[in-house]
Amino acid sequence: MWNQPTFDFGLGKSGADWLIINDGVMGGLSQGRVSLTDSSLLYSGRISLKNNGGFSSLRSRFSPMDLSTFETVTIRFRSQGQPFAFVLETSRVWYEPSYRYQFAAADDDWKTVTMNLSEFKETRIGRETGQRISKNQLGDVIRLGFINAGKYESEFVLEIDYITFE
Repeated sequence: MWNQPTFDFGLGKSGADWLIINDGVMGGLSQGRVSLTDSSLLYSGRISLKNNGGFSSLRSRFSPMDLSTFETVTIRFRSQGQPFAFVLETSRVWYEPSYRYQFAAADDDWKTVTMNLSEFKETRIGRETGQRISKNQLGDVIRLGFINAGKYESEFVLEIDYITFE
């Protein structure tokens, strides 16, 4: 079971096992790639709406994470091109709900965003349901990730320094 409240990204740190899932799983043509710098995780690519596409995502490996004792998550990042959402998953089944919190692009300046975990919105197949994540569901998180949230064609870059839960 996961027990570290911080992901500090970079070579020799966290991030080497994070992976890309693009809309190609459903026929789309979007592309994403991930690499590590000395002190960050660099996620970049291009969103395409062709063939019913429109997303690229970056995700951690599956690992049980009890987030129910935390109130907030803080992410230090910089980005270009698209707004993004931070995603909490509680199921391995793709059509089951996940929980998202959208944040704006940072125009290539380093920014820090703090999100209240109780404000993560339930999303089913890309659509909000109107529900929010519960304390019980926070105890059942099995994967973290990022997904572009702009739904338009463009290049994008998201560079992440760290993620910390408090």
